[in-house]
Amino acid sequence: MNLCKRKCNSALLAMAALLIAFGSVMTSCDDGYTLGKEDPDWLGSSIYDYLKDNGSFTNTVRLIDDLGYASVLAKTGSKTLFVADDDAFARFFKNNKWGVSSYEGLTLAQKKMLLYGSMINNSCQVAYLSSSEGPTEGDCMRRLTSQSEYDSIPLLAPSQMPETPYWQYYRDQNKTIPLMMDATTPPMIHFIETFLNNQLITNSDVDFLFNFHRNRKPGDADVNGIVMEEQNIKCSNGFVHKMAEVITPLQNMAELIRTTKNAQGYSKLLDRYCAPYYAGDVVTREYNRLHGTNVDSVFQKSYFSERSSGGISRELTPQEGPVNGMLKFDPGWNQFYSQTNAGISTNVALQENMGVMIVPSDEALNRYWNEGAGKALKDRYGTWENVPDGVIEKMLNVSMLNSFVNSVPSKFNTVLNDANDELGIKVEDVDSVAIACNGAVYFTNKVFNPVAYISVSFPALVNEETMGIIYWGIEQLGFEVCSSSASTSSQTLRPSVRRCGLPFGTTTWKRVK
Repeated sequence: MNLCKRKCNSALLAMAALLIAFGSVMTSCDDGYTLGKEDPDWLGSSIYDYLKDNGSFTNTVRLIDDLGYASVLAKTGSKTLFVADDDAFARFFKNNKWGVSSYEGLTLAQKKMLLYGSMINNSCQVAYLSSSEGPTEGDCMRRLTSQSEYDSIPLLAPSQMPETPYWQYYRDQNKTIPLMMDATTPPMIHFIETFLNNQLITNSDVDFLFNFHRNRKPGDADVNGIVMEEQNIKCSNGFVHKMAEVITPLQNMAELIRTTKNAQGYSKLLDRYCAPYYAGDVVTREYNRLHGTNVDSVFQKSYFSERSSGGISRELTPQEGPVNGMLKFDPGWNQFYSQTNAGISTNVALQENMGVMIVPSDEALNRYWNEGAGKALKDRYGTWENVPDGVIEKMLNVSMLNSFVNSVPSKFNTVLNDANDELGIKVEDVDSVAIACNGAVYFTNKVFNPVAYISVSFPALVNEETMGIIYWGIEQLGFEVCSSSASTSSQTLRPSVRRCGLPFGTTTWKRVK
């Protein structure tokens, strides 16, 4: 019994010791392992806490608080924020396109554009920004932000509407309408080292794009034209990149041209190809819900074009009648993408490229009309207003380039006109450059004449009453232009028609694909 008792007591003592040891271990785990209560130190603080604790981002913190976004940026998630400090905001309030002189002067829509337009719904280091979701690295230059197409829908007064028949009804009714400049959100533009190298875009090309106010160095990164001062600040729920100035969303090319003072002549010509389209019941209901209104219709501004929003052809008016002319692409389509490859998604196509528009200054357009090749139009029609849309589209389309990555200065010799010959654009032809959310606009001191205006088919183009059917036949056959010199790469017609009425060998018809 004594032996058994001693064994039992020993067992009890051993069990007690084990329990004490186990309790000690549990206490030790509870004290040291706090993942359930807080993030480990190596993750850093949340984006919101980092900005708030830093003390130099009070304007950004106010934006987050006012928009009710603190709980999102203070907890786990996957966000990237491009932020400007208070000194940058002070400079912004002294000079900005909105005319706002203080934080208190910001509207709700402007606050949304400042915060959501500088945020990505993914956790992105700078190196990752330059690659799309596909297998290829260095193929990304645009990304969708957290901004919504509903964040800013302006009200367009009759006095602000284009003076064309498509807007006449609303002007006559003296009716202000809610008008989306496009029913898609504007992406941000970023130029990152890997992308530039992959696309063979040089530092000199980038300096040109920013009007030589930039002296780009390897490793530099910018968003919407603003340089990153500090990259890859790691937080528990994403990354923060500190910017040199405040980021604002970019306009699309059409709006950028419309708001440029010395490009109003070209903008007026573009206006002839746009109209207000009903944005749909869903959009109208959502607009009324968000704004507490009861409007009967929300409209979207779209351009008659071969490729418009969603990649569709916009070849009917809002009343579903045929249009008189079409652009190569819709310059107001925020998410314009350059290619339609079945092998990639539209999101990847958007990320990889954008467009270019070559826009002459008012002075250059007037010189073209009165002294240059455009004088033939003046002699035929008298005024720009009298020139038919089907004729003007030739001049507009030759200045619309589908691929930005193939239209930077180091590749100007590959930029082609409507005859697939070299356009001939040079750096000295460009007075300034502006970046839009869907492309770059090159403001030039000359007009690039379409070959259609100097070919032997020109009389058929401008004499629509008697020869319109002839030009229609030329277009249907794809023989739209007659170039000034033969090209070995062109597809020619049989010799009996190939001379175009000129000495044999001086001119070659080309099939325009």
